[in-house]
Amino acid sequence: MDVYYSVDEDNLTLEAAEYFFSEIRSLLKQKDTITVALDYHSSLYSFYSNLSLLSSFLEKEAWKKIIFVIAHERVVPLDYHESSYHNLNHCFFSPLLHNKYIGEKQIILINPEEEDPSQAFNKKVSSIDLAVLCVCPPKGTLVGLAPRHPALQDERKTFLLVKNFPSDSKRHITLSPKQLISLETTFLFFTAKETKQHYKDFLDKTLSSDECPAKLVENNKNLYVFTVHPRN
Repeated sequence: MDVYYSVDEDNLTLEAAEYFFSEIRSLLKQKDTITVALDYHSSLYSFYSNLSLLSSFLEKEAWKKIIFVIAHERVVPLDYHESSYHNLNHCFFSPLLHNKYIGEKQIILINPEEEDPSQAFNKKVSSIDLAVLCVCPPKGTLVGLAPRHPALQDERKTFLLVKNFPSDSKRHITLSPKQLISLETTFLFFTAKETKQHYKDFLDKTLSSDECPAKLVENNKNLYVFTVHPRN
């Protein structure tokens, strides 16, 4: 686990963007195409904006070899303000599409009209090579999974269709715990100011993934942690 800390979020996410491009190049030396799973929270806006601003740092040929899938999506219309795709499109996909770095077919989307939209993800995504994830306030959720969420006990290695919180009646599609554990390359962000305690929980060796879902990825082979919080 490599940890990068800075109180300056823009500098931190610029550094994260450089590591992202480096990992993409490394992965493409091993495979012809790769699949990248993207999470979204407002605290990741700076990272995705910097990725799009620095898109020329990665060769166009490399961009064309990336398949993107949403790591956590609400089952809502894609133009809905709470849709992860809607927000990612605004700060990341749209600039790349406009500049012809990627094509629309490289983005795997849900059909919210389907009874179980997660099935399309499971048919199209056999493995994930790199994931961008963030821990979200107020509960320290990871890809929509809050502490003690029943889905944390799911043993399947698939995208899951779940309900998130008692206060949120919407259905969600999310990576399963088994998928999270099996990730080899993970970018994990604690960039929301309200995640200070959640970062401490992540470092606490006495807590389980049921208490702190971010611990599902703590033993990933290539784990990059980016945080605005000091260790102590």
